[in-house]
Amino acid sequence: MKKAVAVAVAIALILTAGAEVFAFGPGGMGGKGPGGGYNPGYNPQYPYGYQPVDPAIAAKCLAYEQTVLPLKQRLLDLKIQMLTLQSQATPDANAISAKFAEIRAVQNEILQTAINQSVVGLCRGVGRGF
Repeated sequence: MKKAVAVAVAIALILTAGAEVFAFGPGGMGGKGPGGGYNPGYNPQYPYGYQPVDPAIAAKCLAYEQTVLPLKQRLLDLKIQMLTLQSQATPDANAISAKFAEIRAVQNEILQTAINQSVVGLCRGVGRGF
C-alpha cells in the first residue's frame, strides 16, 4: 500500500512539473513566433506600433474618410433600422429584404468611392463599411 501511494505521489509530481513546463507552449513565454501575436505590420519602435505613413498618403486617406463619413453614418442608421425590423414580434420578411438591399447599396457606394479615389490598400478600414 505504501509503495502504491509513493508511486501515485511521484506520478502526480511529474505531471505537475510537466504541466508547468508546457503551460506557455513550445519556446516558453517568448515562443509566439514572428509578429509576437500583434498585427503583421506591428513594430514596437514606432509610435502606436506602426510605421509612420507618408504625408501624401495620409492626406489622401483623410480626404477619403471625410468623403465617406456621411455614407458610414447612413449605413449605421440603416443597420439600426434593420435590427429594429428584425426585433419586432412579427418581422416582415419583405421589409427586412428591402432594408438589406438598401444596406448593400450603401456598402457598394462606399467601396466604389474607395476605388474611385484609389485608396484601396493604402488606408485602414477601406471596404464596404463596418
